[in-house]
Amino acid sequence: MRRHTTLDPGSDEGTQQLINLFLGQSTGDIRRKLQKIRGPNSRNLETLLDEAWRVSSNCEEGYKQGMKKLAAVVKEREKGKHGQGPPKQGPPRLGKDQCAFCKKFGH
Repeated sequence: MRRHTTLDPGSDEGTQQLINLFLGQSTGDIRRKLQKIRGPNSRNLETLLDEAWRVSSNCEEGYKQGMKKLAAVVKEREKGKHGQGPPKQGPPRLGKDQCAFCKKFGH
């Protein structure tokens, strides 16, 4: 097993440094939630990890629900575009260099 740091997570000093690193490197929504935790739980690394996991999973669920709503709106809008009104009737469009009066080309 490699050692990437000299911090000892078993010591109080190492735990405090890990908590500070964890708070500093977490995303904004997780950081705000973790900073609200008060009392003896605020210095427990396991509690902070559990709360961060809970916030992250709630964020992912909200994202998935938002994507489902967006897909439903797009699908409904696409469905509404097809078959809107009767098909266009009228004379065919004129070609390039075609006379509008006699429909012949070249004059």
